[in-house]
Amino acid sequence: MIKVVVLGLMCLVLLPSCGSLAGKRKRAAEYELNRPAWVTSRPVNAGYYYGIGISPKKGSVMYYEDRAKERALADMAGQINSSIQTETSYYKVEDNAGVRDYIQSRINASSSEFLEGYEYLEKWEDDNHVYVFYQLSKTLFTQLKAKRKAEALKNAELKYLDAQKMELANEVMPAITAYAEVIDALSGFMDTDNTVLLANQKVDLILASRYQLQALIQTLRISVSSTKLLLTPLERVDEGVLTYSLSNDKGTVQDVPVRFVYSGGYLSTDIVMSDEKGLL
Repeated sequence: MIKVVVLGLMCLVLLPSCGSLAGKRKRAAEYELNRPAWVTSRPVNAGYYYGIGISPKKGSVMYYEDRAKERALADMAGQINSSIQTETSYYKVEDNAGVRDYIQSRINASSSEFLEGYEYLEKWEDDNHVYVFYQLSKTLFTQLKAKRKAEALKNAELKYLDAQKMELANEVMPAITAYAEVIDALSGFMDTDNTVLLANQKVDLILASRYQLQALIQTLRISVSSTKLLLTPLERVDEGVLTYSLSNDKGTVQDVPVRFVYSGGYLSTDIVMSDEKGLL
């Protein structure tokens, strides 16, 4: 009698488990039947970039769907980045080594900064994951990039002209900043032609700004009021005994930060700005 009761209880316990397993198998079969082709095989179309994102169902629905979207857009940006690298490889060979490396690093850093114009296509999910599917027209991407470049080129041209005026006025630090802003304004378009017509001359704004930056920095020189001091060991140098000044061929240079490195000990202040007289 006891054996019969025990066996009966075991059957009662096992029956729900068997039913649950059967339900899971049925759902898995339905998922397999209804799963879109793009989940397992990326579509190929010469006119589009595609992005597919996957996220486990952890947290709120909004959280894991946002994560899936982020991954889909990152997937798409990676394809655009690879495309840009391929398209610019010939140009990079033609340029000098320094510019070639700089162009490539800036493209890698900014390839996903202007990802716009993409379209949501579809979402699919099973018990554990959600999948999202996006696309971006290559024609639309090219048009939007051309519009952004036109605006960036105009902005860079104005900054370049400002930098030249500052340089003529010997406003060295503002000129350095303006030339750097020219390069930054065009950093997302290093793989394209950045030539403009200034005073009936063609000027590549990026190359010209890099050259002017180097030239400005190389013209700076530091002079000291005295080259020799006679001191006893541990004797303190009074303030004002030594004075340093910053200048170039046009005269004193102000508002330029200079770092001092003293190998003999500790400096309370190692970075100073040149004043209106060029003194440090």
